[in-house]
Amino acid sequence: MARIEGMPSFYDELRHRNVIRVTIAYIAMAWLMIQVADTILPAFEAPDWFLRVLIIVLAAGLFVVIPASWVFELTPKGIRRTDELPADYVVPRRAGRKIDLAIIVILSLALTTVVIDQYILDRSVAPPVSTMAVLPLENVSGSPDKAYFVNGMTDALISNLSKISALRVTSRNSVMRFKDSDRSLPAIAAELDVDAILTGSAALNNDRLQISVQLVDVSSDIVLWGETFDREFEDVFKLQSEIASTIADRIRVDVTADELAQLSAVAESSTDGYDDILRGMERFYRLTPQDLEIAIDYFDRALEQNPDSALALSGIAAAWVGLQQMGFVSPSIAAPNSEAASLRALEVDPTLAAPHQWLAVIRAGIDYKWEEADELFIKAIDLNPNYSDARTSYAHFLAARGQFEEAFEQSEISIELDPFNGWVLGVAGVIRYQANRLDDAARLLERALKVSPDLPFVWLVLAGVYQFQNRFEDAIKSEASLLSAFGRVDERDELLRIFREEGFESALIWLSELTAANSSAVNAQGTWVAFRYARAGDTENAIRWLLIAYEQADPNVVFLRMPEFEPLHRDPRIQELMVKLGIQ
Repeated sequence: MARIEGMPSFYDELRHRNVIRVTIAYIAMAWLMIQVADTILPAFEAPDWFLRVLIIVLAAGLFVVIPASWVFELTPKGIRRTDELPADYVVPRRAGRKIDLAIIVILSLALTTVVIDQYILDRSVAPPVSTMAVLPLENVSGSPDKAYFVNGMTDALISNLSKISALRVTSRNSVMRFKDSDRSLPAIAAELDVDAILTGSAALNNDRLQISVQLVDVSSDIVLWGETFDREFEDVFKLQSEIASTIADRIRVDVTADELAQLSAVAESSTDGYDDILRGMERFYRLTPQDLEIAIDYFDRALEQNPDSALALSGIAAAWVGLQQMGFVSPSIAAPNSEAASLRALEVDPTLAAPHQWLAVIRAGIDYKWEEADELFIKAIDLNPNYSDARTSYAHFLAARGQFEEAFEQSEISIELDPFNGWVLGVAGVIRYQANRLDDAARLLERALKVSPDLPFVWLVLAGVYQFQNRFEDAIKSEASLLSAFGRVDERDELLRIFREEGFESALIWLSELTAANSSAVNAQGTWVAFRYARAGDTENAIRWLLIAYEQADPNVVFLRMPEFEPLHRDPRIQELMVKLGIQ
């Protein structure tokens, strides 16, 4: 249709009414608001949906601004309806220039915001981070009953971040001591010797999962990153991977292609049974025989819901090893159960580090297949370089074969990763004891007892260290503390009485006979009976009980390099035993 002579075109009318200018100004202003919001919202831990809502609202506002700019006009006397103006009214040029100036200012501010965010803030906000700790997340579910879930989320974050070899991540045992702590972040960071700390909270309500996290560089007190995630419970594994990947990106740590693939992968294909897995792990970490058995029940329930749950299978393997190592279940029962669960877990998910470790412990301490054990330990550490438990177990079995330098290296790394784990410190002390570094052994064993005063093997070995240092009273006190840890108060008092009245040697003989009387095929503690007889100078009984320990499949029998046992190495029976064990 031809335009009527004298009538302005639609485009001319849009220009005349400043619709185009106003629209551009609004878009520029909206862009500025989005850029500013994207920059400052993380500092306030705003939920991730907030920015999306803002964008939607601003986009909807465009459909209000365009009609309004057609209907209304900016005049020297203010905003007036266009149809109220004279037909020959001409918009002053300065009004258009004001809008143009506003557009220029807004675009300049928006561009400045982008430059600051991308090229200035990032450089100062993200200093290099090579060590970090994930503090226990706060339970904000409104119910103490959800503590198991919140602790499980903490464990998952630690586990995922631990896969990055260029990043040292403090292990679970050492960070859990700061749960509900009121200490400052710099003080905690100094104690853990880390550059950055991840703090936050988690809640689970009606199958809705909310996790808020904040990553802080403790040297500068700069918040490197913070975000709140609100998801369905069924997305929990995706969320765990997303958080770990984002942290790795924000701290600009070097991540290999394999590590990136592991970070991006979800832990399980289904959340069926995951709640029972988390409940089981909560019980597992208490490490009492009752709790370990309850943990196995939870893991079994998880498998009923999801037969292919590698996490549940790994939990079963861990619990059986725990029951065996603490002498509550015979190795003939525990080892096959742990082995079967480990092998099945690795079938389902060969990238899990823990089943490699549990299988390695069986191959070394039960089967004496050292080469296979080495391969499994190394694989576990490759998959999770921050896995202090695997490094500690590996160090323990390296020392059993006299490979002390390699054992020292692994145990030192373990201590860096988990400086407040009594088991890690205790095993490090045992390794030094086997290498006849008595002062170092005493220092580490005493340090272990400060953080975990009820570790039986630490009291036992420390008594041996004190004996070789001629600290006989301290040695008996250590043995008495061990009896106290098991609630055997009457026997403790009798030991102290014999020491006072009859002397150190008589006390050791009495203690050796007591240990022998309490040993059985169930607890398979023949090695420790031999340990005490050897300390008492009863060579024949020491050898007899070492041979019994071998028949019991006692996993501790491989540790024949204890100083007490060195005089026995000349006996043909012990030489033959060392050949059978593969530690000659």
